[in-house]
This record gives sequence, structure tokens and C-alpha cells, in this order.
Amino acid sequence: MFDTGLTEWALVLLVGLLALGPKHLPAALQQLIHGITSLRRFVMAMQAEINRQYELDEITAHVSQKRQQLTQNLSNDMQRYLQNLPTQAATPAPSSAPAPTPTPTPTTPTLGSALANEKS
Repeated sequence: MFDTGLTEWALVLLVGLLALGPKHLPAALQQLIHGITSLRRFVMAMQAEINRQYELDEITAHVSQKRQQLTQNLSNDMQRYLQNLPTQAATPAPSSAPAPTPTPTPTTPTLGSALANEKS
């Protein structure tokens, strides 16, 4: 763990045995092991969260870069379109057929005109 050997651990257990007594030493060791296990879980969870946040930051930066490129491309395309727009509007479209001439339509009698003709 901390580059300790068997003799160092034996010394720690001996001091613990003397300080706590043989009755309380097993419970103290269980609590110590439980605390170390909880600490390891916490550290692993924090590492996973940091990794997720790092990946999210990378993805956000990539999306931001792509959005900027798309915006620039759209701006360039719109400028080209607007530059070509006046030249397209200035040139008349060629017509393949001559414009039709209006033909006179006969007037059809209406009910009002028919009644006026009867009175006269």
C-alpha cells in the first residue's frame, strides 16, 4: 500500500492491539477496512465523473467548431448568392412563345338587362 513491508504491518497491529486491546481490535480493523473501501469507491466515482466531464468538454468544443464552420460556409454561400442575384434579375428571361393577344369576349345578357329590355 504505502510501500510497507510485513514487519511494519506487524508493528502497527501490535501497537493497535496494545492501544485498543484484543477485544476491540477486530471491530476497529473492520471499520478501517470499511472506511478504506468507501474511500476507494469515492475516488473511483470522482475519477469517472472527471473523465465524463473531460469527454463532454471535448465533444462541446468539437460541436462548437463544427457550428462555426457551418455558419461560415452558410455566410459565404449567402454572399455568393446575393452577388449573383442582381445579375440574374437584370437579364430578362427569354420567352419561347409570343405573348397571346386578348380576344374579345361576347357579352352575355344578364337578368337585369333582360328585364330592362322587356320594359322598353
